[in-house]
Amino acid sequence: MSNCVYKIITDKGIYIGSCKSLDGRKITHRRDSKKVNRKLYLNNNIENFKYEVLEQNIEGNKRLREQHYIDELNPELNHINAYGLKQSHKEYMVMYLKRKYICECGRTVQLQGRARHLRNDIHKRALKLKNEENIIAV
Repeated sequence: MSNCVYKIITDKGIYIGSCKSLDGRKITHRRDSKKVNRKLYLNNNIENFKYEVLEQNIEGNKRLREQHYIDELNPELNHINAYGLKQSHKEYMVMYLKRKYICECGRTVQLQGRARHLRNDIHKRALKLKNEENIIAV
């Protein structure tokens, strides 16, 4: 099946996608589910995914057709538009990575710096101090 728009039905909602080959895309979804952190894969068992072809043998821009179905069905698991973005993917990622994250140590850091913060000595000392206070309080 070439150039199609498909829908994945899960327990948590639906996802709309487009691809050249649905069989190849299924393989990619299976691989990505093991290493990519996306709403589609979180708390969803890929074995329970139900694939449904919405449109096939698309002439022209399949992303435009995918966006049509995203607008029509309002899927819960798509996190960005496929076509006609209000913002580019780069702008979206910059905005996403600049979101604030409140760490368990009490500090507020940008999401893009979270991994570095968790390795930081300041973070480790704050957690150690917090744990010691909890032990004394008990």
